[in-house]
Amino acid sequence: MRVTFVAAPWRDQINAYPPLGVAYLAAALRSHGHEPQILDFGLQPDIPLEEAATQIAALKPELVGFTDFTHLHNQTITLAKEVRKLTDVPIVFGGPHPTVFPESTVMEDPIDYVVFGEGEHTIVALVNALDGRGNIADIEGLCYRSGGQAVQNRARPFEEDLDSLPFPARDLLEIGAYPLHTDDGEKMVTVVTSRGCPFSCKYCFKGVFGKRYRGRGAENIAAELKEIIDRYGIRNFYFVDDLFAFNKKRLHRWLDIVEAEGLDIRWQCLARPDILGQEDYRRMARAGCMAVHFGIETGDPEIMKRIGKTITVKDARNAVKYARRAGIHTKGYFMTGLPGDTVKTIKKTMKFAVSLRLHKAMFSLTTPFPGTDLWHVLALKYPAVSDKQKFEQAYYWSSQPSELRPFFNLSEVDDVTLARLTEEAQSTFWKWRTRRRQFQEKYGKAVGWLIWRVSLLTKYRVVASLKRRLVGAEPSTRPEEGGTC
Repeated sequence: MRVTFVAAPWRDQINAYPPLGVAYLAAALRSHGHEPQILDFGLQPDIPLEEAATQIAALKPELVGFTDFTHLHNQTITLAKEVRKLTDVPIVFGGPHPTVFPESTVMEDPIDYVVFGEGEHTIVALVNALDGRGNIADIEGLCYRSGGQAVQNRARPFEEDLDSLPFPARDLLEIGAYPLHTDDGEKMVTVVTSRGCPFSCKYCFKGVFGKRYRGRGAENIAAELKEIIDRYGIRNFYFVDDLFAFNKKRLHRWLDIVEAEGLDIRWQCLARPDILGQEDYRRMARAGCMAVHFGIETGDPEIMKRIGKTITVKDARNAVKYARRAGIHTKGYFMTGLPGDTVKTIKKTMKFAVSLRLHKAMFSLTTPFPGTDLWHVLALKYPAVSDKQKFEQAYYWSSQPSELRPFFNLSEVDDVTLARLTEEAQSTFWKWRTRRRQFQEKYGKAVGWLIWRVSLLTKYRVVASLKRRLVGAEPSTRPEEGGTC
């Protein structure tokens, strides 16, 4: 069967991350003799949905699959309705949002099926059944309509052997079109090396991959990177799974392979601040690690406890210090508007972020996404919060071009102040940390520091004029989007 997977366009901005989820599904289908295609409209944020639907129908699919996220749910449903006007082939939804709401999602027009949880085996079974080789009622991980009612089959167990899955079908994506790159402008691609997370942060969604950590083998990871190098000539990789460095035995096996085979690669990853020691970071640096991203979230210990974050302020300080000493760039992720947050605690987080000497930081507005512990608390307290008309407001990045406002404010700060503090946090970090580093790199440590200090005194005309003469145009203040580094 010809199956077309679709990612809906984001509003106002390009999605810099290739949709590896549907690329994995496409690879699974292809390994079973089907003909998958991928249309990622995340690269075309301004495309009219009618035009996007025309492109989908032009491929003459026999099934159309949509990947669905909460903040894009209304957009994705609207696009599916446009597709239904042009073709009557089955429409299936999958991804985080349908995994939380499989029955209510499948009852929305024009959806025929919902794949919930990990989808590689489920989508193969569904397509085979539609092709006359199987029974819909027997497919684990599938929800469908029958007699005007939603029928949810039993859940599919998580895949134990991730190495058995084919690599994502990147050849079906426009890899060269994604604006994901290193600081020096080289092309970079994303890779997922593990699934599941055993930790209990209250803001995190685990519905698709579960709470038990499952890692790919180091040899399997190396094989995927070699394939990417051979096919695309790209040697920069971003390991986007939350727990790349969780299993230290696997990490060191991976570092052994990189060193033994002399792999000419540069990479970055996410890591918990409480896992790795100084020697781990040194080995990572020798193996090509250029940057590590840390989820720190807050500088207030009490807020950390309230959100189930089991790291400490000391852990964060040590992790950043160890990575920097190894020559690795660091980026910290922080959240504003957490439960219990006040103006005082948010400013404490801002001050803490500056004090860490991170190379970069990203401040996100806390969003209680469906399926998280924060969401469950809200759903019990405010049943109306599940109104899907609100989902389009459920974004969290502070660089959203439209007006910033919380999806649902969990803090002790009013909406207007919270939005202001979120934007202020990003600019404050840049002002006190990033700009100083940029000036010192350009003019030397002593002179750069002096120019940076002068650049802070913009209210004085004479000083402002001197700053323009010495510095010229300032570096861009636009924060990064999507956590790229």
